[in-house]
Amino acid sequence: ERAYVVLDDLNINIKYPPPSIGIWAFSYGYSPVTVGLRFQDMDGSKIDLELERGVNWTGWKYISALPPQDINVYPLKLDRVYMELGQNRDDYRS
Repeated sequence: ERAYVVLDDLNINIKYPPPSIGIWAFSYGYSPVTVGLRFQDMDGSKIDLELERGVNWTGWKYISALPPQDINVYPLKLDRVYMELGQNRDDYRS
C-alpha cells in the first residue's frame, strides 16, 4: 500500500531540527493517498512524517510539515518520499 521514491544516493542529511520541511508536488486531480517523508536516525530507526493526507489540488503545490523537534534524534537522513493508499482501497483507480 506504499510506494517510495528512494533518495539513498543523494545523502540528504539534516543536522538540526528545521522549522519545517516540504516538497513541491504535482497533481492531476483528487487522490485519497497520503504523501510523506521517511527519515532514518543514526541507529537505523525509521521516522515517518506525513505531509498531506488526501491530494485535493490540481497543478503544483508546496506541501510541508513540522519535522521532529527533539534535538536528540538528529542527525537524520532523508531516505524516502512515500505515497500511501489506505487498506481495502482496491475500488480506487487513479
